[in-house]
Order: sequence, then C-alpha cells, then structure tokens
Amino acid sequence: MKNVFSVKVLCFISCILMFCACQKEKKAEDYFWIESKCANPWNTGESNTSAEVQNTVIAFLENENIEVFDIYISEEQDLIQTCEACTCTTGRRIVVSVDKKKKIEDLGFMKY
Repeated sequence: MKNVFSVKVLCFISCILMFCACQKEKKAEDYFWIESKCANPWNTGESNTSAEVQNTVIAFLENENIEVFDIYISEEQDLIQTCEACTCTTGRRIVVSVDKKKKIEDLGFMKY
C-alpha cells in the first residue's frame, strides 16, 4: 500500500513538472525610442526626470496592452539636439523589453 501511494505521488509531481515545463515562455525583445523635448506620445520630455519618464512610459504601454518586462534610459551625447522645437531630441534613449513586436513597432518604437 505504501508503494502504491509513493507511485501516485511521484506521478502527480511528474505531471505538474511536465505542465510547468510546457508553458509557453514569452520572448521579450528590446525596442527603443529616442525621446523628444515634448513630442512623445506619453507627454513627457526634457523637464521630466528619468524615473518619471520610466513610470509614464510603462503606464502608457500597459494602457496599450503591452507588458513591459524591463525598461531603462541611457543618456547619449550624440543624440542631443540643441534646438528648441518639440521634435528636437533630448539625448535620452528609452529602451523597453516587450513581447508584442508588431504592436510596439506600430507605436513608433524601433528594434534595438
């Protein structure tokens, strides 16, 4: 009787492990956005801190039903434009890891 119970428990555990192993893993890919002074779709710009921009971008993408797995902002001197137009770039590159390739590209993000 003890062996039958052990076999049942072992089969149950094996089934759970197989189920977990078969779950489709989401493949996140990195996309980037070059921040402008005030023409970003989430309404932030050069006057916002990186933390504010990160939080706002995450909220914007989640509102578009895009899960953000990771986000970071890099400051790049060669991206700074010294003009004052809304479309001039601030030097910040916003990089997000997401799994909805088509949808994020439709929003204007580019593959990193």
